Amino acid sequence: MDRKNLRNIEGRPWSGGTTREIYRDQEDFNLRISSAVIDPGASKFSDYSGYRRILKVLEGEVNLRKQEEIIKLDRERVLLFGGEEDIYSESSSSVLDFNVIFREDRVKPSFLEVRKKATLITRDIVFILSLEEGSKVEFKGSCSTLDRYDLFLLREEEEKHMELIGKFIVVTWNI
Repeated sequence: MDRKNLRNIEGRPWSGGTTREIYRDQEDFNLRISSAVIDPGASKFSDYSGYRRILKVLEGEVNLRKQEEIIKLDRERVLLFGGEEDIYSESSSSVLDFNVIFREDRVKPSFLEVRKKATLITRDIVFILSLEEGSKVEFKGSCSTLDRYDLFLLREEEEKHMELIGKFIVVTWNI
């Protein structure tokens, strides 16, 4: 289990703030997981034509404009959209988000929010992000207590049986 904390991943600037790439399966990727800080003000999301995107706000709230539709995105909503869509953001304060970008013809990720407790049994690749201090993961006979924004990736192609206690984002996929 490769454990890191989101805060310790180096960020790179983009037009609307800073992004931290958490995972990319290959250079010309099929699936990429990242987190971005959206700076206050207005900006346009990067074009990812040929991909689908899952966007979740971790901290703050942002108004997104998709054509003529205004979408208020906060911690309670998840947005799925095409990477080619013109999406504009506007916020009065910094926003921390979580992104999964994927080629739908090559990979079909599952996105799950755990709010209290869940049992996960899968052979898929598993990515887990802890959303609160003190979340617990039981796996292979041991229990790990996680800090907020601790994350890990399990790539083994064996069956995984995990107990999750706390608040998490879980993304699973197979190759």
